[in-house]
Parts: sequence; structure tokens; C-alpha cells
Amino acid sequence: MSGHDKGTICKWVDLAGKHCKDVTDYFLRELRLERVQVDEIWSYIKKGEKRRCQRFERIR
Repeated sequence: MSGHDKGTICKWVDLAGKHCKDVTDYFLRELRLERVQVDEIWSYIKKGEKRRCQRFERIR
């Protein structure tokens, strides 16, 4: 669709994922929380997981 090689796109997606992990690890450490509500986050993650799987299957 974009005219770029799939390998190039996958490399950049992987790099972005590693960067997101590093940013998350840096900012979200040593948190002293008493309560955390994650039901909305979990719904978002599961929804994204389903979409990622569908996109990956289309690429193959």
C-alpha cells in the first residue's frame, strides 16, 4: 500500500515497539499504588491484539 518493503516496515515497527518499552520502563517504575483499575486498558489491549493478528494474517 505504501510502496515500502515489508521487511523495512517490520523493522520500523519493531524499533518503535522497543522504544515504547524503554519509555514505559523509564516512566512507570517504582510506582507505589494502592489501587489500580485496569478493565478499560485490558479491553483496549485485547482489541488491539485481535487487530494485530488479523493484519499479520493478511500480510502473509
